[in-house]
Amino acid sequence: MGVNALKNIFRFIALVLFQALLVNHLNIDGGLIVPLVYPLALLLVPVNISRISLMLIGFIMGVCMDVFCGTFGLHTSAMITLGFARPYILTMFSPREGYDNTKDLGPENYGWLWTIKYLTLGLAVHHFWLFNLENFQFFRLPETQIRVLASVILSVFICSLLLLTFNRVREKKRWR
Repeated sequence: MGVNALKNIFRFIALVLFQALLVNHLNIDGGLIVPLVYPLALLLVPVNISRISLMLIGFIMGVCMDVFCGTFGLHTSAMITLGFARPYILTMFSPREGYDNTKDLGPENYGWLWTIKYLTLGLAVHHFWLFNLENFQFFRLPETQIRVLASVILSVFICSLLLLTFNRVREKKRWR
């Protein structure tokens, strides 16, 4: 197993645990705003992974979150949807020279503007699916969309902080 595979497995486990043990216990605005950072693991896997593999990784991650949250398939469904949509999202934000399969997705290789746009759209797809499936009532659609928007903004902020933190740790290790 390569270094990239181990890094992605560690990221998967760390983000699921971070979400389940810490972030899920934040009560912001009475539960209206729900930051979800665990999809970051699926958004940061290498570009050259097939859609089926992305959906399988999303399924496994979603089941783990459903077990922790007791939501019976909501997170699984949202993660499979994100796994399906991710190649389209990457195509929308594709650099002129294309993606380099040897580089990680993230601000260190594609810049912060690209990363913020990519995270925002990816998390919006995930959150939109999750919250609409959770409410499943047409008359609550405006409230759900406000919840999606507020949660995406907070999730992108937390994911950016995580990327910034771990990017700084890697830079310090390089200089030693």
